[in-house]
Amino acid sequence: MEALKTWYFLDTGSNSPWFNMAVDEVLFLGYQQKLPRLNLKYPVFRIYQWDKDSFSLGYTQTPDKEFENVFLNSNKYVRRISGGGIIFHGDDLTYSMILKEGDLGEFKNIKESYRYLCSFLIGFYRDLGLDAYFCCDRENKNNLGEFSSFCFSKNEFYDIAVSGKKIGGNAQRRMRRYILQHGVIPFSMGRKEVEKVLLNIPNFNNFICLKDLLGGMHIDDIKNKLTTSFKNTFCVNLEKFDFRLIEDFVKEIIEIKYRTNDWNRLRIDNYNLSKVKCQ
Repeated sequence: MEALKTWYFLDTGSNSPWFNMAVDEVLFLGYQQKLPRLNLKYPVFRIYQWDKDSFSLGYTQTPDKEFENVFLNSNKYVRRISGGGIIFHGDDLTYSMILKEGDLGEFKNIKESYRYLCSFLIGFYRDLGLDAYFCCDRENKNNLGEFSSFCFSKNEFYDIAVSGKKIGGNAQRRMRRYILQHGVIPFSMGRKEVEKVLLNIPNFNNFICLKDLLGGMHIDDIKNKLTTSFKNTFCVNLEKFDFRLIEDFVKEIIEIKYRTNDWNRLRIDNYNLSKVKCQ
């Protein structure tokens, strides 16, 4: 029998929007051997939550075109390094996976990589007793692929649906053969907060959340089912990662990048790898 492949695993709990995106980027850079003295020899699976109602934007989005003016200088939104549309966070569980092509096989194209990398989510939802499926498998493909500024309002080919409605969303950042994919499992949607903040009110009828389907849930049960599905789907062993190895890098990139208007509002990245202080 072939030995299980090893992945690092970490659950960083509930933290600020800046922290959450900083950790993902540090792990992504670390696996590419781009940070001094940080040698991540295995790919990474991470789960985390958000300590306040907040929004993450796709890399190319413009906050001034998406949010009400009074919200633009708040600490409740952060720009991702991945693409896609706005996601509301607060009552959800978010995951990220950092890998390179070959860690879980080769992919024909980006669309096919989504199908394969999101397959553990299909298994997770089905373990909860839900009839989850990829949108392209049951819906008219002519209705798929249209971009929406709010992630949950439109369906991509390999978005996941339950009961005819989209659940969650996923996005990628690629650097050569390296992939960061992160996504969200929504428990509920802060509709009032979304309507108050966004200039373009989303189509709330297009998506559904876990509490709509299952009622009350225990977060530890959800985490356990998600990590079990990840291990079983990809036949991997999860080794706990020591967060202290990246803690200083995370603090540095938060201050230089993720807490700043330069990054979040203007998409100016001041994090220069040649000047990283964590030597």
